[in-house]
Amino acid sequence: MSLICYNGELLPESSHPGISGFRSFTYGDGVYDTLRVRFGKLRFPGDHLRRLLNAIEYLRISVPHGFDTRLLHYTVALMESNQLTNPDSHGRIRIQVWRGGEGYATPESDHPDFLITANTIERDTYVNRTFKRLCTFDDIDDYPANSRKVKLISRVPFVMAAIKARDLGYDDAVLVNRNGLLECTAANIFFVVENELVTPPLAACCLPGITRQKIISWAARENIPCHEMKVSSSDVHLAAECFTCSSVQGINAITRIDEDIFPEEEGKITRYMAEILERESR
Repeated sequence: MSLICYNGELLPESSHPGISGFRSFTYGDGVYDTLRVRFGKLRFPGDHLRRLLNAIEYLRISVPHGFDTRLLHYTVALMESNQLTNPDSHGRIRIQVWRGGEGYATPESDHPDFLITANTIERDTYVNRTFKRLCTFDDIDDYPANSRKVKLISRVPFVMAAIKARDLGYDDAVLVNRNGLLECTAANIFFVVENELVTPPLAACCLPGITRQKIISWAARENIPCHEMKVSSSDVHLAAECFTCSSVQGINAITRIDEDIFPEEEGKITRYMAEILERESR
């Protein structure tokens, strides 16, 4: 019988298969996506599942026919089991997919295994919005650029950015590289400059956020100019408003990025986009 040392204690290897047996645990060989439940319903599930399948294919994990349909079926079943289909329920769903089987750097199989988890959200952040202060985190240029376009289960740069924000007393961090400001640890970022929206382009290696794309589409519908363009740290002071967006958190106004300070209240366009998001996701 093989033993492992877990936190200084020798234990049978079979007692912690998730630690000792999962090749993907060792190599971070998997992806995930997070969906929002509002009022008992999944919000934009098709968009999230398409992004997840693209990420799975990026890792060259085999995708069985109808895999997205199966994931949606099991997600809804899990929601029902956790009372998240009630009309007044809010929650978060995380779907994690990794390469199953054994092996080392070279996998012995490409078939997918998956885990779906569900958590209740007591406070509807789409309505009860908060103000946040951000610091910048620029220690990411050596991290593979293309891998930031999918949600890998290894999120080390984002964890390190969040730790910096925590240690400095900020609410979150915005990642920066030679392409300028990119995104926050779990959200995309928008600026309002002369009543026009500006957001970093996907070519700068930002995650193609579902809410980000919705905001771009809604802005076009509402005749609000929106530009995907480089935003450097020296450009931040030109913005009158700043906000972040994500499927889970919704839209949150930003009051500060390092030493650049924004008004201590929601700007007109920030509030307008937040109201659209709240209405469209009901």
